Amino acid sequence: MPGRTPFSFDAPFAASADLVIAGRRYAAGTRFPWRELGLDERAIWDLWRTFSVHNVAPGGAILAPPARAARESTRAARSPASRR
Repeated sequence: MPGRTPFSFDAPFAASADLVIAGRRYAAGTRFPWRELGLDERAIWDLWRTFSVHNVAPGGAILAPPARAARESTRAARSPASRR
């Protein structure tokens, strides 16, 4: 995927979409503490491969992936509240 931060076990992860793991909900763009949850490296690799989580670029803020941010921006521009 162009523009995707390369995979690294050492970099922080964030949820790419809303997901529920071990009974806890993680909203898109929020930090995903895979080690604290006790997930192994294979599990985080599988989540990254399926675009469920993404690595945060070094020094980067944990934000929703660009595609989601663009959709939310478009939605906000179309909402009646933004026309006031």
